[in-house]
Amino acid sequence: MSPSRDASFRQAAVDLGYDFDGEIRIGVYVQSAGTFTQQSEVADGASAILHAVLGPAAAHARTSIDVHQRPKNATVEVNLVAAIA
Repeated sequence: MSPSRDASFRQAAVDLGYDFDGEIRIGVYVQSAGTFTQQSEVADGASAILHAVLGPAAAHARTSIDVHQRPKNATVEVNLVAAIA
């Protein structure tokens, strides 16, 4: 993500009154074969985007889960839950 896009997102969040200093949790569901064991590495990408967008406020808990099938054959689903003020 570009630095200008990061700054724009952060500024928009502040303008809307959001404070991301609360708790953040993401769940990453990876459609994969039974022999694939790197779900956490796939989830690293979601964590990296979150850090790029929110900076230090992006500290979060994370779960990565192997699933047999996703709706519409999607490869990855990221579920984000955030406490905002």
